[in-house]
Amino acid sequence: MELFFFFSSAGGSLKLSLGFITVSPPEVVILRNRPLLLNCSGKSDYGDLQIYWKYNNSIINETDNRFQILRNGSLYIERTAHLKRKERKKDDGNFRKEDASFTCLLKNRVGGLASRPIYVFFARMSKTFTFEPQPLTTHEDGQARFSCQIYAVPPADISWYKDGIKLPQNNSRYTFLPSGTLQITGVTLNDAGYYKCQCSNIFRQRNSSEAALTVLPRVEQFQPPVFLSPGEEVTAIVNKPTVLECLADGFPTVELSWKREDGAEIPDHFLRSGNLYFPKVQPNHSGSYVCTAKSVNKEANQILSAIQKIPLTVHVPPKFKKVPVSQIIPLAQTVRFDCDFESIPAVSIQWLKNGEHLSLTGRIKLKSDGNTLVISSPVTADSGIYQCVISNVAGTVTSAARLLVRAPTGQPHPPSGLKAITKSSSVIELSWEPVVSLPSVPVQAYTVHYAPSNGDIETDLVVANTSVTIERLTPYTNYTFYVRAYSNKSASEPSQPIVQMTGEDVPLAAPKVTLSSISPTTLHVQWEQLPMSKARGVLTGHRIYYRKHKQASSTVRSSNIGNEYTITGLTPKQKYDVRVLSGTDAGFPTLSDEAWPWVVHEMPPLSSSKVPLPPTVHLTVLNNTALQVEWRMPADNPYPVDGYYLSYRQQNKRINPRITISANTTKFLLYDLAPQSWYEVYLIAFNKKGESQEAVRKIITSSGDNPDAETVEVVEHPHQLEAEPTSSTQIRLTWKAPETRRNISYYTVRYHPVSASGLVNESYISYIRSTNNEVLITDLQPYTLYEFAVRSHDVDKRQGPFSPTVECRTKEAMPSAPQDLTWSPVDANSIRLNWQPPKYPNGVILAYCILYSTRNSKNLDTWSYKEEKGTESTTILTGLASNTLYYLRMRVKNGAGMSHPTETMNINIPVRHNNTKLPSQEIPTQSPDQYLGIIIGAFIGLGCLIICAVIIKSRNRCCPSPPVDPHVSDGRYSACRGNGYLPQMNGHILRGLPAEKRSSNRESQEMECFTPMLNSCPNGSNDRHLDTKGGYGMCNGRANGIPSQILRNSHSSLSSHQGLVESSPVPNSDHPVPQNSKRYTVNDRKVAENNWMDEAGDITSSTVLLDEEVDTRPAETDPPTASKNDIPANGANNTNVTESSSNIQSKDSTEPHTTCTVPPVSISPRSHPTPPDCLSDSDPTCVPSTSNSPLGERSHSANSSEPLPFSVNAFLSPLAGPRFSQSSNMDAVPEPT
Repeated sequence: MELFFFFSSAGGSLKLSLGFITVSPPEVVILRNRPLLLNCSGKSDYGDLQIYWKYNNSIINETDNRFQILRNGSLYIERTAHLKRKERKKDDGNFRKEDASFTCLLKNRVGGLASRPIYVFFARMSKTFTFEPQPLTTHEDGQARFSCQIYAVPPADISWYKDGIKLPQNNSRYTFLPSGTLQITGVTLNDAGYYKCQCSNIFRQRNSSEAALTVLPRVEQFQPPVFLSPGEEVTAIVNKPTVLECLADGFPTVELSWKREDGAEIPDHFLRSGNLYFPKVQPNHSGSYVCTAKSVNKEANQILSAIQKIPLTVHVPPKFKKVPVSQIIPLAQTVRFDCDFESIPAVSIQWLKNGEHLSLTGRIKLKSDGNTLVISSPVTADSGIYQCVISNVAGTVTSAARLLVRAPTGQPHPPSGLKAITKSSSVIELSWEPVVSLPSVPVQAYTVHYAPSNGDIETDLVVANTSVTIERLTPYTNYTFYVRAYSNKSASEPSQPIVQMTGEDVPLAAPKVTLSSISPTTLHVQWEQLPMSKARGVLTGHRIYYRKHKQASSTVRSSNIGNEYTITGLTPKQKYDVRVLSGTDAGFPTLSDEAWPWVVHEMPPLSSSKVPLPPTVHLTVLNNTALQVEWRMPADNPYPVDGYYLSYRQQNKRINPRITISANTTKFLLYDLAPQSWYEVYLIAFNKKGESQEAVRKIITSSGDNPDAETVEVVEHPHQLEAEPTSSTQIRLTWKAPETRRNISYYTVRYHPVSASGLVNESYISYIRSTNNEVLITDLQPYTLYEFAVRSHDVDKRQGPFSPTVECRTKEAMPSAPQDLTWSPVDANSIRLNWQPPKYPNGVILAYCILYSTRNSKNLDTWSYKEEKGTESTTILTGLASNTLYYLRMRVKNGAGMSHPTETMNINIPVRHNNTKLPSQEIPTQSPDQYLGIIIGAFIGLGCLIICAVIIKSRNRCCPSPPVDPHVSDGRYSACRGNGYLPQMNGHILRGLPAEKRSSNRESQEMECFTPMLNSCPNGSNDRHLDTKGGYGMCNGRANGIPSQILRNSHSSLSSHQGLVESSPVPNSDHPVPQNSKRYTVNDRKVAENNWMDEAGDITSSTVLLDEEVDTRPAETDPPTASKNDIPANGANNTNVTESSSNIQSKDSTEPHTTCTVPPVSISPRSHPTPPDCLSDSDPTCVPSTSNSPLGERSHSANSSEPLPFSVNAFLSPLAGPRFSQSSNMDAVPEPT
């Protein structure tokens, strides 16, 4: 094992603060009961260094007297006998056992750093050899091979002995391989003898048994080559010596050669004694090698050869291609740590935080490639040291990086008072106390984070209130919730988490069933326990369904405990179908036959025809805890009885062991029973030929309320109930009378529909009396499952218990028609048709049939036809003609047939056809004015160029662009960042701060630009980056690379085209215009009112009200004033209409004026302050632009403290979870291009 550490930081700006100086090797072998010293020392750049140790992943407590941490950080263990052995799985799937694992942990006030594990092994040696020498016979000049292998820690050194004398190492005929193999080439008669191997390490020395080598005289007869080496795959570690063995015997002497299967060349110095030797094996040596053994048969004049393939795999320790980088980030900005590597073979990657295992959730997770750790919406608690640990069988590498999450001042307090209420199996209601915040930074929204408490994926959502109902949760699962508050400047720390469990639900599946016959009439049913993910609650009961093979009805037995049940009274050599359903307090599931199949089992036949007949059993209740069992054999029983087997059980519980009773006994007393409980008693007669069928009786013990009462004789219930559906509304029920037949006068049949929950509504239960052993039950619902039970009544008006229930389903009937048919056009020739299932399906819906035609004929066979599966609820009809009336009807098909059609629906796809023909339909004609369009276009273009030149000149005269300092940004000039919008604003207005302080207020830069309730965007760089559309922000009078005049022209053109331009009001003297404001236009306000979001996350362009520094130039003229009489009324026809707010002068003004705008930024209309009318009081060239503000409305201050609008659609980062809402882009105004 090799270990490498890598530490990195972002440009050296953030130090890791911790590092190891010395650490013990990754594997340590010691003798038992000997002291152990493990070294560990490190350094700390921030705060005091603390050294801890972990033993088997648990922190060693200072009070544990088994361990002692020395002052230099080393761990000392005086006696190592107490170390517990554990198993660690290697990457190759095998298990290696180490006695203990230790980890050194460095900590300071920044975080923690863990060393790689140090595995401690006790020295040992197996008592038996894996391979030891075996007797061998060869000929003179032949080859011999002995193997020796034993499990030992550390690996044993192997020496070879012949006749008790150690073999010399310098004899070229002896080859000692690292695997423990001995090769003898050119065997002589003197090599005959007894060979053994000796294995030794620091633990002990062990000798193998001796193996005799017999050498026969040379045989001058051709023998084909035979391999003595096994030819097994070899795995090696890079830079370690490796040997590929090849040894073959034959006559004459075999010639060995090597080659790579891929044809690559093998250096000659790698060949030694026929073996292939790699002094330092490299990754490029991996491959399949072929050893060829050739032998020449001179008599036959032929060459015989044999080949042996040996694959070689070279393992390479992991190597980093990219390491994590230390980072300093503001609160809530997504963090990514890259850990890319390469290795052979595959590796296990582990992430640690402060030396502890990092649990992955929805907020902290790995990307799909597994090499990048992503932390979404980080909090200050996420600060620390993160380690990427990569291991394989060849070594371990680790890299560490530090994360510092900075919280700004004015951070909201975390929410408190979390309360969770379980509403259902999938819904939890969460509420909390409102966060008290300053008026300048009010809390605008909250994020709710929740995840299963077992560490599954975390989900989050945005809410504006202090309560939320969370749906679509997993039933019967603990969830952990916490909440964060957001202002327009920062996000709070997480609240204290709260854990709440969802309610129970019905299971999702049925358990797997196993059947086995106890006797020809008794069947043992056993089922597996459902896993928690399938059970979705505590299983409180089970239903056992059984029937004769493919019978319509099935008998139902219930069991509340265990996972087994015994069915008695079955017919020998009869096939039965069995299945089991488990339920919770929420009920039992409704499953299809595919998800809940029957298990078929055939009962065994009677062992002999000479077994006794089943006895007749009678039960009598003696008191509340005892009953007497009496029986007699039938008078016509022809075979002798050697004894009886009696067993019993409380209903829904397991059967007690059999009791053997002698043949001359006819009574038995059962005592210590539970009061007021049902019991089943089973009796079997047997002889030497076998056992009789089982006799089963049921009885209920008394309640014990009247101890002086006489014995009670219970009226028995009927048995062998069978139900058969005769139609969709009728079921025939038959049964057999009780065995005793004591004065039975009539029967009561109880039946009701079976509900999915298992609960029975009393109003749905019906009763029928019958004096016969069968009854036809009518007026039932089609394709509905019913439950039946029968009880007996005697002449003394006593009634017995109801029999075990049977279930039967009525047959299918014709379904009703589909409901709620709707349609919508897809294109000029297609429509989408939607519908709802029929109100009364009356069976399994097989298909939906769509009929349509241009003729409303009564004969539906002439209509066009399309069929959809019964699980569908929508379809697309294609090939229709536009502007054509179609008639459409639908039908439903199930097993009983086709439903009646729906009412006729009229369909027509209206399409307006252009008079212009398609290019393929056009007839080429020669227009006499074919060049007129080109001439007009040229003049228009020339006019546009002249207008642009005038605009640019006016712009430079009105709003000269001062030099921009990339390090200083005010409210007037935007730094070249963002998507062409204002600096560090993410498309929003900075409120509550003077212009000169906004760019310097770095404390609010805690979230990413795409978090919209924060009006600050972290300034990660001073570079003037291009925006996402390839342009710059507001740089030198340009937004997105376009002059502001053109932007104004675009907006004006849009507004005038839409008819939105109104009369230009004249400033009122009662409403002075602030000098530090620029205006926005009516068309821009209209854009904001329509929609300020183009798509999710994209901000619509519109003009923004922007603070401006006060112009310190002396005023040349007084501000223009006007009387109220000069102000035209809204909607009046005024010739003095401003066609453009940027390049058209007002006729009411005595001098030309130009209004300067800035790149448009989307602002919610409810948050727009009413714009002032001029740039400056001292600007003689300024005239009011058109505005849709009502006359006399007082302008709001640019520093208004109104709530900042935000889009919850872009509230969280893309990795933070689902969006809150969607914004339409139907009315969005595109940016000028």
